Amino acid sequence: MLRFDPSAIANWADQPEAAQQLPELIRRLILATVPALSHLDIPGGSAVWLPGWDGLLTAEAGNAWAPDGSSAWEFGCGKDPTGKANGDYRKRTDEP
Repeated sequence: MLRFDPSAIANWADQPEAAQQLPELIRRLILATVPALSHLDIPGGSAVWLPGWDGLLTAEAGNAWAPDGSSAWEFGCGKDPTGKANGDYRKRTDEP
């Protein structure tokens, strides 16, 4: 059994490879928990540096974390989540 504590997660987020691993983790969580997907596109690895949405999905039946229908996702592991969220919001409302 894997065990994690808050400091292990915080330390992981500070590692350079975390930005490439986070999309892969989110993709796995979606695949494991969303009952019916018709489309899932969350690039990982070096593709995280490409422009565009961090993730796109269409769920025929969603759950508490992934809504029914189509959704576009932005995520990151930086130390300023509010700044990231506000910047992504401005970027996506200016040029969806």
